[in-house]
Amino acid sequence: MSIVLRMATAVCPRAPDRRRRSTAGVIFCCSLLTLMLSQVSHLMAQEDNKATAPPDHSIIRGGRGGSYFVPNELFREYESLSDRIRLLQSTVSEDTPDVAGVQRDLVRLQQELEVLQQQIENAQVFVSPVSESVQTDIYEFELGPDRCVVLVADDVRVRSWDGDRIRCELRKSILASDKPSEEQFAAIHVEHELGPATDYVGQTSEARAESERQYQQSPDVQEHDEVQRAGRAKLVFEIDEYWQRYSRFQGKAVNLLRVTGLTAQEGNEHMTISVNSEGGTGRMGGHWRRAADLTLYLPRNVQLAVLGCQSGVDIQGVEGSVLLTADHSHDRDYHGEFSVDGVSGDLTIYDAPIRAISHIGGAVRIDAMGEMRNGGNHHSGGERRKYVDRSSRTVIQGVAGNLTAEYLVTDLLIEEVAGSINVTNRHGTTELTIASDLSNTTHRVMSVCGAIRIHGPAEIMHRTPWYLFSQIGEIRTNLPRSVLDDVSFTSGESWSGFVPAPDPDHRDFSAMFERMQRPEQVLADTERSLGFDVLTRSGTISLKATDQEGGD
Repeated sequence: MSIVLRMATAVCPRAPDRRRRSTAGVIFCCSLLTLMLSQVSHLMAQEDNKATAPPDHSIIRGGRGGSYFVPNELFREYESLSDRIRLLQSTVSEDTPDVAGVQRDLVRLQQELEVLQQQIENAQVFVSPVSESVQTDIYEFELGPDRCVVLVADDVRVRSWDGDRIRCELRKSILASDKPSEEQFAAIHVEHELGPATDYVGQTSEARAESERQYQQSPDVQEHDEVQRAGRAKLVFEIDEYWQRYSRFQGKAVNLLRVTGLTAQEGNEHMTISVNSEGGTGRMGGHWRRAADLTLYLPRNVQLAVLGCQSGVDIQGVEGSVLLTADHSHDRDYHGEFSVDGVSGDLTIYDAPIRAISHIGGAVRIDAMGEMRNGGNHHSGGERRKYVDRSSRTVIQGVAGNLTAEYLVTDLLIEEVAGSINVTNRHGTTELTIASDLSNTTHRVMSVCGAIRIHGPAEIMHRTPWYLFSQIGEIRTNLPRSVLDDVSFTSGESWSGFVPAPDPDHRDFSAMFERMQRPEQVLADTERSLGFDVLTRSGTISLKATDQEGGD
């Protein structure tokens, strides 16, 4: 291991912002992807590294440059137990009446799986036809006056420390049959710039508006018809909406850190690696020859953005705000660890697959609708099957501010949120544990077909104004009729559910019409009276007081 200490100074800012990245840039990205895939295919055809595992062994998981094998009987036991757990998890997601018994069986099987995983850990053998050489470099940089840091990397760890400089520990890895040269390691490094970083965070909204104003004054634009003007307006809106995520970094002196030397354009190569066991299983796949992970130590009170985030994220104890996005990602690891534990300010996430979020001092906002998922193609029996993995579990706990999140699909567990809750999980299961009074603001949990389960102590559940709506699914609650009244109505669409019970001594017809308008208000997330809205198109809703018997 060699240690290199480098002191950096400010450099000139990058080239002007590419304003049309969000829409027109899609065409460029697709062309670039096609070029990269052709390069990768060419490189893969050039080299074929093979290794043989012990006989009667199966692959339990992949590794850098190879695979981990375990005896066949241990692998089959693992597969069988995992299949049983997945079946029970599917039953829990459907929220059947016997869900409590199913959950007990699930806990028991998961405990058995933990024991089995330890046996696998002790028995597994890593097999690779190449060796991994590792070197660590250390860099330090002066923090800019605006205390803004943008890191472009896929595999990162971030910590706060008592120093007043930015410290980077870059662990480099190279796969090769022989020991790599120092020049090969030197190709992987951290680049630093201090400036506006417009290529990565964009211009300010004022600069974008001025640029558009100048564009609109050009002679060619004056001849545009209404259709062209409408198309241009839509494009400008989409561009502006995209760049808003980086607004806190725009127009400032940003410490831009980039891990370079890992893309094909930067000289990295793709290797084909094959590992097989006689009487067992095998795998042939591609690996990048170069790889790196970065540990970043930041001074306190810093605004941080990490772009990439697709191979691994481990953030602990950061004093400041954090933004995580999948933008500018070059690699991904679907089995990587992705967690954030301890951010004193706000946490914002765009499509980075963060699976554990805890101890956040500010607000949390998550947009996971475009999150990348593993998938593939299977061919058998004359049929073709194309699939995309939907399995993922996300835990959010300990949020001092508001929680706003939108997922395409995940099994979501939420606990200890002090602020308002606004969560859409379209196709996954959402479980919310309530421990504090939520009646002083408006909350919303929605799904298309996923199960929603909410539970908490009766004292809090009775005091909260609940509005539960479903079109096709089923709603169950043990709150009594004196707290929740059942309704069915048609207001544009047909809905049934439970709403706060009316005062028996005062019939308010205006409240009845308000309830009929509420599903539309919930879907559009428009202004409405205080309450906790739970809505699903075709899933199930379970609302229960944990310290109370079934309702009437």
